[in-house]
Amino acid sequence: MDFDMLGLAPRLIAKLAENGITDPTPIQAQAIPHAMNGRDVMGLAQTGTGKTAAFGLPMLDALLKEGGRPSPKSAKALILAPTRELAKQIADNLMMFAEGSHLKIVLVVGGAGITGQMRKLEKGTAVLVATPGRLLDLIDRKAVRLDETRFLVLDDVYKLAQGAKRSQLAFRFSGDDRGPVRADAGRRRRTQVRARRTPA
Repeated sequence: MDFDMLGLAPRLIAKLAENGITDPTPIQAQAIPHAMNGRDVMGLAQTGTGKTAAFGLPMLDALLKEGGRPSPKSAKALILAPTRELAKQIADNLMMFAEGSHLKIVLVVGGAGITGQMRKLEKGTAVLVATPGRLLDLIDRKAVRLDETRFLVLDDVYKLAQGAKRSQLAFRFSGDDRGPVRADAGRRRRTQVRARRTPA
C-alpha cells in the first residue's frame, strides 16, 4: 500500500515524497482510512512509528478540502500534547506537511511569551497545537475560542490525564454547552487501531 491508495490530497502526497516519505507505516495505513471516513480513531503505537502523520494527514486533508479562513481567534483543529517538546515536534511535522498551502498552524506552549502567541491567534488558525496549561491561560484571557473547532487530537493521552491541569481540562471538554468545545460523543463512531511494529 502507498499513500495514493489512502485517498489523500495530491499536494500532501507530493509533500511527503519531497521529504522521502513514500510508504505508510502500519499505524498510518490502518488509521488514515478510518479518519478520512469521519470516524473517531484511538491509535496505539510505539514512539517513532509515525503517529503524527497518522492523525495529521487526514486532518489536513479535510481542512484543505474545506477551504475558507478561520474566524478571528478561532481554531478549526486543536491538538493537545503533554509537553512543550512533543507539541513542537507535532507542529514542525504539520508545518512540513502543509507547506505551500493556505493552512496556518500555530504552536502555543508554556515557557514562551504569551503576548506573541495571542497576536498569532488574532486572525484565527487552521490548526492549534498546544500544551494544556497554556491553552487554559489563553482561553481565560479570551485570546482563543474553540466553538468552531471540528477536530480534536489528544496526543499521549495517558500523560495528559496525569497532568496538573487534568481537572480543568475535563471540565472544559466535558460536553457542557457552556464550555468552549461541545462534545457529540454519543453520535460518533469510534475505531481503535493498534500497530506493534518496532520503529526503525
